Amino acid sequence: MISSTSNAQVKAVAALVKKAKARREQDLFVVEGIRMFREIPAGRLHKAYVSESFLSQPGNETLLERCPWEAVKDEVFKAMSDTQTPQGILALVRSITTG
Repeated sequence: MISSTSNAQVKAVAALVKKAKARREQDLFVVEGIRMFREIPAGRLHKAYVSESFLSQPGNETLLERCPWEAVKDEVFKAMSDTQTPQGILALVRSITTG
């Protein structure tokens, strides 16, 4: 479980949330919330991050079977999230490249 905001993965997610350049360079973007997570095609899911309180709720762990995931302390998740009241799940999604 990631417990520090200085973790490299946390910093990388924060960069994707805040910087369009990072999203373009990595061909990834961030989605937050259970509903959005469920709507992502499995082939485009890169990785999910979930808060410890999200994991403690019955049935939520089964949502994560379709991609690699990492648990994060609640305080760290709040730092990663771009929303005022995070739902406890965010995912890195591969962009569709045109060309």
